[in-house]
Amino acid sequence: MAQPEEIKSLDGQEHVQSAGRQPGRWIPVACLIVLMIGYAVFLSHFHSPAISHPDSNGYWAQGTLLAQTGRATFRPDSPVQYIGMHWLITDTGFFVSRYSPGLPLAIALITRLSGSESSVLLNPVLAVLTLLGVFLLTRSLTGSGWGVLASLTLALNPVFNSHALSSISHMSVAALLVWGVYLLVCWAKHGRLLEAFGAGLLLGCIPAVRYPEVVFGLGVAVFLFWHWRARPRIWLHYLVAVCGALLPIIPLMIRNQLTFGAFWRTAYSITHEQTGFGWDYFKQHWLQYIQNLLGDGVGVLLPLALMGIALMISISRKVSGGKDEDPQSRIMRPFGILIALLITPSVILYMAYYWDGMGGAAGSLRFLLPLFPLFSVTAVWTLWFITHRLDLAPRIAAVSVILMIYSLWGVPTTLQECRTLKYQHQILASTTAALRRDVPAGSVLVANQGMYQHLDFIRAWRLADPAQISRGGRQNQRDGGAENDTPRPRQADKLKSLMAKYEGLSGQALTQALAEDIQKWSAGESIYFVGTEAELKNMSETYFKKLDYEIVDKIELPEAPPDMNMGRRGGGMPGAVNANRMRRPGAGMFPGGVPPPGMPDQQGPGRNAGNFRRQAGGPPGGGFGQLSLQGEKRLVVAKWEAANDSAKTDAVTPK
Repeated sequence: MAQPEEIKSLDGQEHVQSAGRQPGRWIPVACLIVLMIGYAVFLSHFHSPAISHPDSNGYWAQGTLLAQTGRATFRPDSPVQYIGMHWLITDTGFFVSRYSPGLPLAIALITRLSGSESSVLLNPVLAVLTLLGVFLLTRSLTGSGWGVLASLTLALNPVFNSHALSSISHMSVAALLVWGVYLLVCWAKHGRLLEAFGAGLLLGCIPAVRYPEVVFGLGVAVFLFWHWRARPRIWLHYLVAVCGALLPIIPLMIRNQLTFGAFWRTAYSITHEQTGFGWDYFKQHWLQYIQNLLGDGVGVLLPLALMGIALMISISRKVSGGKDEDPQSRIMRPFGILIALLITPSVILYMAYYWDGMGGAAGSLRFLLPLFPLFSVTAVWTLWFITHRLDLAPRIAAVSVILMIYSLWGVPTTLQECRTLKYQHQILASTTAALRRDVPAGSVLVANQGMYQHLDFIRAWRLADPAQISRGGRQNQRDGGAENDTPRPRQADKLKSLMAKYEGLSGQALTQALAEDIQKWSAGESIYFVGTEAELKNMSETYFKKLDYEIVDKIELPEAPPDMNMGRRGGGMPGAVNANRMRRPGAGMFPGGVPPPGMPDQQGPGRNAGNFRRQAGGPPGGGFGQLSLQGEKRLVVAKWEAANDSAKTDAVTPK
């Protein structure tokens, strides 16, 4: 005979269920399994092993560099070598990624075990694990059925889904945060040292992935100290939690000391981006953040989530029949304060940040993605709190209405975003497969501009990007050589380093110098190209007019989805809404509409981020590091035969 099972939820109420009399208790678990399997199948349908976001190179290429060389820094082998936009030059002449090395360490490990392309599965796996964490956290508050509902709402969120398929860092922070909070709740319930250590370890990994999210520490500290009388020898619990957090933080500080000269200094200090927070930026961006969260981020769940946090904090100790001490208030109040202190500082921090993603929702929602699981948890808790005393029929009706509205809002946009990402990633994945067949490893390769960040991550070829020199020259003119403490994410020193060899050259003289350096880097071997035929002809006429080229392969491209340029597309960034629709008169990245030195103005690269089509005959690639092949039917892989002593370019010799 089955024994009764005692269940104690976070509200302190104990329930006795008979395993033999209540077989339905397994239904929520079965629903969760179906949901997670279905979500994994959904992601696998839209997944291709490629990176396409402008930030991806700073993380994934850093990871493959670590896997290949054991170092997170490098010196260029040639002045024409491609260098990603998020790689910065240090005082010692090495290039280092702007982003912290925590996530790249995981990428490096996966790459060493099973190859670089397999590391792109990391975010889809983390997304599935985040759904599980949301279920467990919500179940500890309300019950298993409500936990499934919370996971379902998160799985329907378009921003969450696009990040699950995009290789940037915010999904890893979301997974670490929700599991860290869950272990904190388990520790508050059970008082186990292992749970305190696990919570500290996971939450301590967050700043090793993204530095600004260290603000989550305030909520965690308050939650821990709230329980200072909860159990004997509480200092031991605190010590264990702190030790867990320091395991990833201490190596990060040592690395910063060795790389940047101080344990508190990061790569952002190179570009003065630590100064990019201020009241003026807050006044420019706060309304945009609220509108984006309500309209395109969390939708109808946001008011429910905020209401739930307020209810948790304000629960009276006498809400249950006039008791002097209601167990629910002892638990729910610190939990509500924890969630409030995780959400509020993070939202305010990014409202006060100079970067707003060029006026579109993508620039704000991606920063706030780690909060989305918490919004789902607290929104579903609010539904439970409001309806749990109702009969079954009105409870189902209330939940069904909310879920229907949320689904009608989220599903079409999710499908649109995922189709677009699949299209872009399929192009990059099929291009990589063709290059592996046709281009010997280590060959010099020139590519369509939007492909460099992905090919740099693959690290199978030497990437030559002559266009970055001309871009650097234009950017230096905009910089005017000014040095101040405003954010300079393009880094004037990096641009000067790229231009150093070519200072004073322009026009055909610069073209010849670049062509000679590409040929010198190839060491007499063939030089390869991948891109459109128009780009190939333009490149050949510009740099290699007297070198014969041969098209060695043609890559048929998939048809672009019909809704690719409609709706939520803010420059190809996950979670983006139509950037033009979201811009308000007078709003922008910078107070007064004036960018700091080192950033493009409104006519500069990337400002019109939704219009990436290259003009016919122009240099390869699109703007802002994006893949820009809409309307193209095929790509070509070609090679220029190695030059002999008599083969020279037609560029004019500088006087």
